[in-house]
Amino acid sequence: MRRALATLALLTLLLAGCGGDSDEAEPSQGTQTTTAGATPGSVDTNFSGKDSERFCNLARGYSDKLGELGTTDPTKLKTVAQDAEAAIKEAVAVAPSEIKRDVQLVAVASTAFFQELAKVDYDITKLSSDAVSGLQKPEVQTATERLGAYTQKVCGITAPSVP
Repeated sequence: MRRALATLALLTLLLAGCGGDSDEAEPSQGTQTTTAGATPGSVDTNFSGKDSERFCNLARGYSDKLGELGTTDPTKLKTVAQDAEAAIKEAVAVAPSEIKRDVQLVAVASTAFFQELAKVDYDITKLSSDAVSGLQKPEVQTATERLGAYTQKVCGITAPSVP
């Protein structure tokens, strides 16, 4: 359960850019290959950076809003979760084509998790292991890894370590 929550925190940080300000990085050169069936360490993290401006600006803009992502207080967690949901929806709308599928995969898994979290009134101690299973799927883990690489390499955002 803790690993799945850490994954959620990380993917939300990646989508919402909760890494603070950083100088804009030069986009990596390369092209996207496939994420289907990729295993950790074999994920393509070469990006062109094409059409990344809106996504990267969005990512940078949410750093203050999601500062309490690690909270376990149900009231605070509800607010943070709602902000994260809004950020993820907006990220899907503006994601560049080379990461669009990754953002969509993470968004679907996150939405399902947020729905389960709402069912238990944002009390993470009441979540079942099934509630976080979508975040643990290999394709979601791969998408999360690619998004982390993208926000770091293209957007110049470094996500903090998650407890």
